[in-house]
Amino acid sequence: MQTEAIKFELFQLIRNTEIGAEVTKSLIPEGKPISFETELWDFKRKAPALGDKPDTAARETHKLETHELIKDIVAFHNSYGGYIIFGIEDAGKDRVVGWDQTLDLGDISKRIKSHTGQDIELFQNNLKVGERSILVLLVPRRRRSEEPVKFIKQGPSTPTNKPAYQKGSIYIRKLDECRPAENSAEDWAFLFSDRIFSLTSENPAKEVIPSNLPPRDPDMVQFVGRQKELSALRSWVLDKRSPVKLISGIGGLGKTSVAYHFCEELASVGAGDFEYLAWVSAKKTTYAALRGSMVRTTRHDFSTVKELLQSLAALLAGQSSIEVDTDEDEYADIIVDALTYTPSFIVVDDLDSLSPEEQRKCATVMQEIGFRTVDREHAASKFLLTSRLDQGLSPTSVVKISGLDEEAFNLHVDNLCDQFELNRFVPRLKKQIYSTSSGSPLFASAIVRMASMGERPKDVCDTWASHDGEDVREFAFKRELDRLSVGSASVLLAVVKLGEVSLDELLEAIEVTRKSLFEHINELQSFHLLGKKENNQGDVVLSTSKELIVSAGILKKKLGQRAQEVERRCAIIRKNQGDQSREVGRGIRKILRCLEEGETKQALILATDLSKRNPQNGDTWCILARAHLSVNPKEYRKADDACSNAIRYSCTRTELFDYVVESKKGIGDWQGLKSYADGKRFKSRNKDPGLDSYLFAVFKLVALAAERGSHFEASKHAMDGVRKISEKVQNSYLLPAFFDSLVQDQNRLAGLALKHQKMSIERPRDSLNVAALGFELVNLNIQTKEVVSAVCKGLQNWANEVKSGTVLDDAEADIIANNIGKLDRLSSLLQTCNRAIESDLNLIASTQRQLGFVGAAFS
Repeated sequence: MQTEAIKFELFQLIRNTEIGAEVTKSLIPEGKPISFETELWDFKRKAPALGDKPDTAARETHKLETHELIKDIVAFHNSYGGYIIFGIEDAGKDRVVGWDQTLDLGDISKRIKSHTGQDIELFQNNLKVGERSILVLLVPRRRRSEEPVKFIKQGPSTPTNKPAYQKGSIYIRKLDECRPAENSAEDWAFLFSDRIFSLTSENPAKEVIPSNLPPRDPDMVQFVGRQKELSALRSWVLDKRSPVKLISGIGGLGKTSVAYHFCEELASVGAGDFEYLAWVSAKKTTYAALRGSMVRTTRHDFSTVKELLQSLAALLAGQSSIEVDTDEDEYADIIVDALTYTPSFIVVDDLDSLSPEEQRKCATVMQEIGFRTVDREHAASKFLLTSRLDQGLSPTSVVKISGLDEEAFNLHVDNLCDQFELNRFVPRLKKQIYSTSSGSPLFASAIVRMASMGERPKDVCDTWASHDGEDVREFAFKRELDRLSVGSASVLLAVVKLGEVSLDELLEAIEVTRKSLFEHINELQSFHLLGKKENNQGDVVLSTSKELIVSAGILKKKLGQRAQEVERRCAIIRKNQGDQSREVGRGIRKILRCLEEGETKQALILATDLSKRNPQNGDTWCILARAHLSVNPKEYRKADDACSNAIRYSCTRTELFDYVVESKKGIGDWQGLKSYADGKRFKSRNKDPGLDSYLFAVFKLVALAAERGSHFEASKHAMDGVRKISEKVQNSYLLPAFFDSLVQDQNRLAGLALKHQKMSIERPRDSLNVAALGFELVNLNIQTKEVVSAVCKGLQNWANEVKSGTVLDDAEADIIANNIGKLDRLSSLLQTCNRAIESDLNLIASTQRQLGFVGAAFS
């Protein structure tokens, strides 16, 4: 009770904007600071200060410390308000160390305004505690009518320091911690409460937003997880310029459940400026996994765009606002007008029940209405849609939903077991169910129901993968699969049968043109049925989810005779891989699972055993290399040996390249890295890992050779890099940024090549080698001022040495004639390419005259 009394007293001081001796009397009684911190006060040893002569590092530290303080200020302001007291140690016998400086509140206020778009009035005062002075900063409490302060920019950071706060976050002060409110339903509710300290345990009644929410789905045993999705929705509610959001994902993941739970939270918390919460749904039937059958929904509101608009108009403006002959455009006007007086949060659930054309039209109309409510004098309204398709909305307007994370999934399974009065499953079985269902709540409900009907728990996953689980899988996927074209369904069946598959394998399996294949892939991705990624060599690899793999029967029904042909071709492709490859594949997948779960030592043991049992299989050595690189500390030398064996036994796995590069960098084998990367060709227009590794090795080799004094060798390595870049640039169409980066590296290497060629000169006549190198660079399209100067100075130095001789032999005469001709071509090239600089042209002409004089003198 003593602590609560102190809090109550401090809260009253904050409300009264007290910043005098009463504060120290409460927090530092008799000169001894209270031994703890709460949501109302925070002790700090010192405040951000620059000092008299700050250097760059000191300024950077000051900026970071200032923004840490800004996070605290915003958190206190969003909560109860509070005091931040500088000059107090966290622990120790004499905690009052003192702080007699003040903060630059003008600068801090400007930074707060810049990073939040809002103003916070701050107060400070220096107070005496014994013989020492402390600084008290008062942060006022946000009024109930004011919006929470939200960060619209990310805090500054450095490579070694994370940003103090993230863009889009709303911080609060709970106990002695400042944290984002949107990450927790409890914190989110607190943010929109009255935030008043009272000595009684009674809380003031919360305002509830009126709604027409339907009855809760009986299959929703208890809502768990989804903190990432809910956090995104909470942040979106306070984004005034984003009126529409769509929850998207394949069937059975709980899109409607997330929307419903958020609406319940919103209605009880009262976040935003909404006066009504409207829910309309196109869903007619749903699969009740706990009962194992399709059931009718409690409410069906629309089947067309017009019916949707009619339902919303009736909800928001009343039935009397609708005339018999009202058309679609007039409905939209009625809704917008009604939202002027009653800002609302509107959920349009399950667009998938409509035809594809109606779905897209609904999404477009809702967007148009939503944007008409933005930037008006009245509060904006929000529209939350649920659909399996993205409906053409921008990625920032889509919350993509996947399976539950494993922790939340296990809680869901426990709740289901309690519901069916089953003993809770052991962790190993729950892990198996999680893997089988990919975290789908719907599938988990169906699996537990099967167990409740007599299936042995250890056999439940095998039973689920068989015919017994087909009804719920059909509910989850039938809509998508029915709407697929035959070609797209064939591609999906091939991916189901082959697993992770390349484009070439798919072309072989279904016999279509490459253009048609891309169209089918795009259609499958729009339904979230296919995953696609690009490997380092620019090749596309495709795969699908585990739950779809056990749904092959639905696909086969749709394809009929076509399915048999696709399966036959896939069987041929698998057969060509051989039995040993399948055994190795199983072993590799087991090792990968260990690595994913952080069991690196176990993965290394398994990989070592696999390579011993299959010593002539390159893939086993490849995974062994990865295992060596996954342990801590990394075993670079052993990984390099494994990579060598993988290459020796013709491993074709694309990730081998990354392991070779990492291991050779780890042991400093720059010549080995250069030789390995030399033979790699990559197709991407904006990156080339092979070339990057080659150039990395080249720069290292140049530096090492220079350190040993081997300047000729350093120049040779640098020229290898110049030639490699020239080959890439001439033979590939590159994106501008990548091209510019390569040109910069090429010019840098050209400069190093010339520099070390000059340093390798032992006799004046060797200057001719510098000129020859310069002409080679010109031929590689490097005509910089540095190259032109190197050519001319090299020839001039050589000519001066020849001139000092007594006779000119035939070889030297030929050299003079050849180089005068080369200089002519260089001069013409510079003028043709518009790269001519008068000083360069004059230098070339001067060099030509000097060579001519030398030749003429001996003649």
